[in-house]
This record gives sequence, C-alpha cells and structure tokens, in this order.
Amino acid sequence: MKESVGRLVAILHRQAQIYMNHTLQPHDITASEYPFLMYLCRHDGAIQEEISGYLYIDKAATTRCIRSLEKKGFLIRHKDSGDRRCNRVFLTPSGRELEPVLRQAAGRFNDFLLESLPGEDQDRLITYLKDMVDRVDRSRLKEVLK
Repeated sequence: MKESVGRLVAILHRQAQIYMNHTLQPHDITASEYPFLMYLCRHDGAIQEEISGYLYIDKAATTRCIRSLEKKGFLIRHKDSGDRRCNRVFLTPSGRELEPVLRQAAGRFNDFLLESLPGEDQDRLITYLKDMVDRVDRSRLKEVLK
C-alpha cells in the first residue's frame, strides 16, 4: 500500500507548528500568526481577503488572527479608500522588526527538513509540491470547500 501524501504533509505541518510555537514564544507570536506576518512582510497594505486566499485560511479565522496581532501591536487595519468594505492590513514598526526573527525561524526549520537531501532532490521536491498545490488550485475543490 502506498503511503498517504496527506498524512505525511500533515505530520510535517504539525511538527512545523510545534517548532514555530516554541521558537517564536519569546516574541509573543504563535505558529498560526506567523504566516500572516510573513505575508505582510512581502505585501504590506494587503487586503484582508487577499491574505485569506493566499494562506488558504477562511475569513473568520483570518479576522481572529489579525485582531490578535493588532492587539499585540504588530499590525494595524485601515478601511480601503476605494472600497470601505475592505480592510487593508499594515505592519507596525514593531511588526516590521520581527521580520528577521520570522525569516530565521522559517529558514532553520526548512534547512532541517532539507539537509539530508541533495540539492537536485530538494529542487525536485519543491517542484512536486508546487505542482500538487497548482493541481488543487485548478480543480473544483476550492469551490466545493467555500
């Protein structure tokens, strides 16, 4: 019997969550908040719905996480000037200061996962994983889950 790809990916995800919770605890950041901050490091001022879509997280969970980060002083929300129904999310200076910490934590875990693979296998693995994500994106699965 073939090993379940979903099971293996889920195990890696859970272990990454444990690692990030432990590593980022001194900075008052949780593993579930981390991806929002990372996205905003690259796309400061993004619309909340765009963040949800990129991270594959439902709007309610996104709102809860953004509220938590806002209370902690790492980001702020402003109504979009063109569409008052949309919130734009910006990092505060405190949130911006976290970027090197976040990148280092992610880099260490990534390096740990890939250290036993030769470079060409690392590239191949990333390509395969991206292909799987693209396949899910192209499928009707996203519409079914909405």
